[in-house]
Amino acid sequence: MLTVFPSLLFLSLLAPFILRVVVGIILLSDGYSYFTKNKSRIADDMSKSFGNFGRYAYLYVGGAEIIIGLALIGGYFTQVAALLGIILILKIFYMKKKAPSLSLHENMSYILMLAVLASLLVTGAGAFAIDLPL
Repeated sequence: MLTVFPSLLFLSLLAPFILRVVVGIILLSDGYSYFTKNKSRIADDMSKSFGNFGRYAYLYVGGAEIIIGLALIGGYFTQVAALLGIILILKIFYMKKKAPSLSLHENMSYILMLAVLASLLVTGAGAFAIDLPL
C-alpha cells in the first residue's frame, strides 16, 4: 500500500525518541511525587501489608522511577531502562491490590506505558540517544 506522506518517512527515528521522552517524563514526575506528595500515604499503606519494609517502599519505587525516567529521557541504556520499566509497572499492578496509593494512574495509562516500553525494548532508543545501535 502506498503511504499518504512518503516525504515524512525520513523522520521515522523520531517516533521512538518522542515515545521514550514522554514515558520518561511521566516516570520522572511520578517518582518525584512519591517523594513529595504521597510519601506518608504510601508508607502507611505499605506498612500495613509488608511491615517495616513498607515504610521505606516509596524510596525504592520512587527512586527506581526517577532513575528509569532519567535513563529514558537521556537515551542511556534505553532497552535496559525499558525492561526495568516494564518490571516496575507490572510490580505496581501486583502491589496495587495491597497498597492502592502506590498507583498514581488508571489501569489504562499503565497499559499504554507498558506498550510503549515494550516497543522501546524491541525497536531501540531512536534519535538523540547515547546508546545508538552499532
